[in-house]
Amino acid sequence: MKLNPDLLREVIFALEEDMNRFDPPRRPIDGYTWEETDAHICPLIELGFIDGAVVKTMADESGPVPPTSSVNYGLTAYGQLLALELRDDNVWQKVKKWAASTGAAITTAAVGKLIEMAVKRIG
Repeated sequence: MKLNPDLLREVIFALEEDMNRFDPPRRPIDGYTWEETDAHICPLIELGFIDGAVVKTMADESGPVPPTSSVNYGLTAYGQLLALELRDDNVWQKVKKWAASTGAAITTAAVGKLIEMAVKRIG
């Protein structure tokens, strides 16, 4: 599945909103399916923005199973910094405009670069 940069951003915000809960709810982001939402959680876990684990699954006799799923516990410190940076709509629009003008996709690696910039600016 191709990553949707706006959904990556919404996942970060939803988990930030749920951070004060012991067990964040497993719910899809409004306007997206659970499979789409989970597919965007997995790379954010792998990059260290979300505390959790990516679980690889396989199809069984009962039918197809999503190829991966996640268990998440909320944002890491880096994820919280990313949320601060992504909240600024001007910054977000500039990142998307830059990506469009260069033909670059907004990947999780690009989001990783964004957090590095935020850490340097804040820290």
